[in-house]
Amino acid sequence: MDVVLAAELSDRDGALYDAFVDAAASGHYSQTRRWAPVALAGRHVQSAYFIARDVGRVIAAAQILRPKFGPLRLPIAIVERGPICETPEILEQILPLLIGSLRGVARISVMPYFASDEKKIAERALVRSAFRDVQRVDGAHARTLRLDLRDKKEGELFSGGERESLRRKLKQAEKAGARVRRGDRADVATLERLHADMMRSQAKRTKPRATFAALADFIEHSDRGAMFIAEHEQRAIAALFAIAHGTLATFVIGATSQEALPFSKMASAMAEAIRWAHARGCATFDLGGIPAQNDFDAKRMSIAQIKFEF
Repeated sequence: MDVVLAAELSDRDGALYDAFVDAAASGHYSQTRRWAPVALAGRHVQSAYFIARDVGRVIAAAQILRPKFGPLRLPIAIVERGPICETPEILEQILPLLIGSLRGVARISVMPYFASDEKKIAERALVRSAFRDVQRVDGAHARTLRLDLRDKKEGELFSGGERESLRRKLKQAEKAGARVRRGDRADVATLERLHADMMRSQAKRTKPRATFAALADFIEHSDRGAMFIAEHEQRAIAALFAIAHGTLATFVIGATSQEALPFSKMASAMAEAIRWAHARGCATFDLGGIPAQNDFDAKRMSIAQIKFEF
């Protein structure tokens, strides 16, 4: 087995990394080199790239984040939504290689992005490799909700009795005059403002300005992401950014205004993002974080309610 760990990949290794992350079933946008400038902006971290080959063929890859304190790297390594593996079964082979390639690391956190039966295989591999589950019920990656877009016409995306409440909310917003438009880099400032207001209302910290500046650059130079702005009476009431990676589209960040309105502020923007993903040929839309199955916190359930309705 051949292993590469480098802060910067050569042209050849970079092309191999990009192709593998794009094609792998467990691939995720957060592990792409295109997204790295956004992921790293405003954060005290260094990154490195890991590639594992078997007889010249890439079978695993990961972007590794190393938090810093001033000029010093902390003895921590984080792999967000990875490592990306050809199959969950080879995780047991890959994890020792990943750990062995790192120096001065006392703790490593990994988050392989598998679902359903493959998720169970990955979890068993992690346990056998001495990893333990450290997720909190209010953690950012506790659980995500997926919407299947396969074999559906656009008119069928929100059909079915279980989405009756959603259709009613979309109609209410439409009748009230709410409209959704595609945004561009200039609209990132609106997302930043709404997100900051929302975080303050929840007594949480917002993302640094550098993150939004990097997001604006990404939107301008990549066709993989899309911004949606919901407006009512010429005011922005919701902003949402989604990204497509292969056949997977993901709700990355969104926020609503703090004003009380007699209709859902986010539903229309989310619906447009899902239509955009469907039109691109995506098979799945990841609606993002929802409470864990054993978490019945009223506030978190309320925030996630619109996702459940989709």
